[in-house]
Amino acid sequence: MKKYVCLLMMFLVGSTCLKAQEVLDTMYLFCQYKAQTIKLTAQKKIKDVIRLEIGKKLSKSYSYGTCQYDSAQATPDFLDKLVGAVKESRQQGGKDWLNRAFAPFTTLRETATVYKNYPKGKMTVLDRIDKTEYRYQDKLNSQEWQLQTDTMTIMGYLCQKAVCEWRGREYEAWFAPDIPVSEGPLKFGGLPGLIMKLGDSLQEWTYEIDGIQYLNRPIVMRPPVKGKAYQQTTRLKFLRGMRRFLNNMGSFIDASLEKPLGIKAGAGDKYDLMERDYR
Repeated sequence: MKKYVCLLMMFLVGSTCLKAQEVLDTMYLFCQYKAQTIKLTAQKKIKDVIRLEIGKKLSKSYSYGTCQYDSAQATPDFLDKLVGAVKESRQQGGKDWLNRAFAPFTTLRETATVYKNYPKGKMTVLDRIDKTEYRYQDKLNSQEWQLQTDTMTIMGYLCQKAVCEWRGREYEAWFAPDIPVSEGPLKFGGLPGLIMKLGDSLQEWTYEIDGIQYLNRPIVMRPPVKGKAYQQTTRLKFLRGMRRFLNNMGSFIDASLEKPLGIKAGAGDKYDLMERDYR
């Protein structure tokens, strides 16, 4: 018997993260994935929750943790809490003091919001580097999957294996033909069924379905968190900028504070991105 995990309460909590958005479509299927990523060469796993809202015309995928972070940014004492966390962690010392300081503020989680088939036949990505928010278009269903004969059961659904090499990493996906939507977390899709489990060969980026719920709710366009217009860019330009920022995150943050803490460039660990073809 096929199982559905009710995610209604969590969805309702997260659906108010951002206000006054443009309605793009009506969702009929809501999926949630447990995600673990390793952006640090120190091999520290970052847990996240990735949501996927599927409508008849398009889909939207984003991080629930980052959605909460965006809400927290709107509170008057957010910056004071952030500065306090940095000071406390720095006093405690250790090689990972900067990462410990930012961990509660989810700055290392997925920041992109991905709209598939928006506009039709394309993909729109909203993302940010520090305080600047960007918008760029990407190719829809750019993974070239090779179907395999292996099967496994996930949440009561018989799933089939598929593999691909995509933008510098090798991936293994398990999709459910009985859920006939060519969808998956973030930029992934293009298979004859919903992606239920996905990971790269190094297990640095992994996603596994945690719940499925049929809902009738609007899919909305995410407005810029700070209210400013998105800056148009290209995918490769954005990734190169993100890499520079992450490699020197401490100094970028320090420069934005009214009272700098003296964080030097390179104080944090080195980072790598999911898409590695920007090099």
